[in-house]
Amino acid sequence: MNDTTSPLSATSFTFNTSGSTAASDIESASLYFTGTSNAYATTIQFGSPSASPSGAFTITGTQALGHEENYFCSNTPSLRERR
Repeated sequence: MNDTTSPLSATSFTFNTSGSTAASDIESASLYFTGTSNAYATTIQFGSPSASPSGAFTITGTQALGHEENYFCSNTPSLRERR
């Protein structure tokens, strides 16, 4: 039997910096799709990095999802250098 249904797609993820010690220190945040692997990887970027996120922020993109488990991982946010 062939599965002819269209795959689902992820189109956005919402995050929040509330609870961070100093959200103003976060320079950017990125999200990556790792397919069926739960290992951290930065090969397939989802959407564009969010520059200087503060409070709630959303990363939008389009990623077709497989029929099994699908994994995404965020980077350790790029932090501004304190002086």
